Amino acid sequence: MPKTPLSFYLHMIAVAVIVFAVGNYVSSRTPDRAEGSPSIISGDSSTASRNDNRESAYDRVMRTKTIRCGYIVWDPMVAKDVNTGAMSGVLYDYINELGRSLDLKVEWAQELNFATYVTDINSGKYDIECTGGWPSAAMGKFVEYTQPIFYFPVIAFVRLDDTRFDKSLNTINDPSIKVVSIDNDVASRILKRNFPNAGVVSMPQMGSEVSTQLMMVATGKADLAFVNYSGGLDFIKSNPGKIKPILHTPAQVIAANISVGANENRLKDMLNAASQELSNSGFVEALLTKYEKYPGSFYRVAKPYQLTAN
Repeated sequence: MPKTPLSFYLHMIAVAVIVFAVGNYVSSRTPDRAEGSPSIISGDSSTASRNDNRESAYDRVMRTKTIRCGYIVWDPMVAKDVNTGAMSGVLYDYINELGRSLDLKVEWAQELNFATYVTDINSGKYDIECTGGWPSAAMGKFVEYTQPIFYFPVIAFVRLDDTRFDKSLNTINDPSIKVVSIDNDVASRILKRNFPNAGVVSMPQMGSEVSTQLMMVATGKADLAFVNYSGGLDFIKSNPGKIKPILHTPAQVIAANISVGANENRLKDMLNAASQELSNSGFVEALLTKYEKYPGSFYRVAKPYQLTAN
């Protein structure tokens, strides 16, 4: 199992693309589809998910009065006590409150298998993915995403005495700058899109957790690594005086939200309505404040309204 949220969702994206490339999803989702009929992969969103006459996730939730969650354990989103099995975390509390608002029971049904996540959620093994979504263009072809609950910043970390990036990240785009990159990782996409001329220090997916990437920087084997802000600050706490974050510009921000099966727009709309209520009531802000280990490690969603001056 990947050891960081970034690596989990990027593994999930890579595996999903392979699965769909060989047609496994089509065969599992619509085994009796006639030749020429619409499919999810073809982009026909009006009828694709219901060709086999299966009950929609929304209809199942309303019939059973239960939302079944697929999730992965990673602190602080969803944590589980190894001794008692008790669960906690930002999204654990959030989803449970969402269920209470909707007068629905929340069942934490099963931990995700990232190799089969897309097929599982679209075939009804669980109703929603409850660990943060981490949307991407690649995955957006196969699942639906709710509105963001908050955002994770991905930050550049450099050695403590390195001042080359203090004013701008544009200085990264130089062959002399060596950046840690992992196949199909967020960092690799940041480099390709924004800093194509930067040098690359490649690492394999296995054994490439945040601490390993940042140790490459701390020991001078690389100049820079892009990692989630909270993970970087955890490293600094354990290894003081070695690296620092470049905070003037996040390299990327990634939404934390909920994903549902393809074409489950009614379910998505219901979740969005409840989410908006939780946000407007102040519940989300209180929740983020409770679990925010380091100030600034969760980016808030901008309010869609303006206060009237007295």
